[in-house]
Amino acid sequence: MIAVNLAHLKKDLEAAGLEEAIICRDNHYIICRDKMEYDITLLEKTYAEFQSQNTEELAAQLLTLYKGEYLSGFEALWAAPQRIRYRKIHDEAQAYLNNLSARNL
Repeated sequence: MIAVNLAHLKKDLEAAGLEEAIICRDNHYIICRDKMEYDITLLEKTYAEFQSQNTEELAAQLLTLYKGEYLSGFEALWAAPQRIRYRKIHDEAQAYLNNLSARNL
C-alpha cells in the first residue's frame, strides 16, 4: 500500500513539474521541500514587497495570490491565526486598490 501511495505521489509531483522533489537514498524517500514553490510563500514575499513599496501592481498580485480561506475545510486551531493574517493581507491590498480608484474618479 505504501508503494502504491508513493507512486501516486510521485506521479502528482511530476505532473506539477516537481519530478526532482522526491529523492530515494538507501531505500528511504525524502521530499525536498526546498525544490517546491508554495503559494503562501509567494503571498508572504509579495506582501513584504508591498509593505516597502505600495504599488498597484503588487496589490493586484496579492489579490491574485489570495485563493480564499487558508486550508479551507480543514479544522485545526493552529491554522486560525494564518487564516486571519492572510485575510487581512487580502483586505489591505483591496483597500489600497479601492483608494486608488476613488482618487482617480
